[in-house]
Amino acid sequence: MKKQWWICILPLLFLVSTGCGRQTDATTTPSEDGRFALLEDYPEDILPLYACDRVTYCLFEMKEEPDYTFGQDLFMLSYQTEETAESVLAYYRQRIAQQNMDLCTYDRLSGMVGAYPAVVSVCQMGVDLVQVTITLGLPDEQEPDENWYFENCPGTVFALGGNKNSLHTTAFERFDIGTRFERYVLRYRSHLSLEEFSQLYEDAYGDWADFSMVENDNLKTYAFEDVDHRWTVSFTKTQDHGAHFLSIICWHE
Repeated sequence: MKKQWWICILPLLFLVSTGCGRQTDATTTPSEDGRFALLEDYPEDILPLYACDRVTYCLFEMKEEPDYTFGQDLFMLSYQTEETAESVLAYYRQRIAQQNMDLCTYDRLSGMVGAYPAVVSVCQMGVDLVQVTITLGLPDEQEPDENWYFENCPGTVFALGGNKNSLHTTAFERFDIGTRFERYVLRYRSHLSLEEFSQLYEDAYGDWADFSMVENDNLKTYAFEDVDHRWTVSFTKTQDHGAHFLSIICWHE
């Protein structure tokens, strides 16, 4: 039977809960084991991880064009705590001094930490477990020229189609959700047709190990493996004047 790991490629995998120990000092960072997923350059001095038991997910994303809320580059992370949702929000309410009240709700804070746009949300995952999600944008002067987490990205699978594709987003993700793994994500605006996409990737990678395909009305995804990595390549049709999305994801344990 072919492997089905690739069917669930949504970036919300970090919502899965895992067990973990907790710390006695609510203002300290998690233990070394609990911070495996935390990316090294996340600015904890700007927005610390309050009462963190285990980081389950962390992302660094660079966009070619800035968005309205977070600019071009951002960190996103999710962690678990046994503190109450109310105490978590109370802590971050003190850290996010410039709040956008139009975007704040009972379980979400939005505003600025100095020059850093920030959103913090909480979700009750069980009787004694709360999930905290932080999104933190970088100020313009701190935005790097390229995604430094891609230094070790395997250059095995490429965006085929030449100048019909333009880079939109690069993202590096690290997970600790019972299993630990990393993902490199490249997302392109594409002017390929679905037929062109299918022909290019079936010709290039159709003989790779565990090659398989799933398709619905607006999404077609191929999955395959090389010696060290698992790959998914997806084509998403949009109504945006013929510019669709082409996504390449490399999975590395």
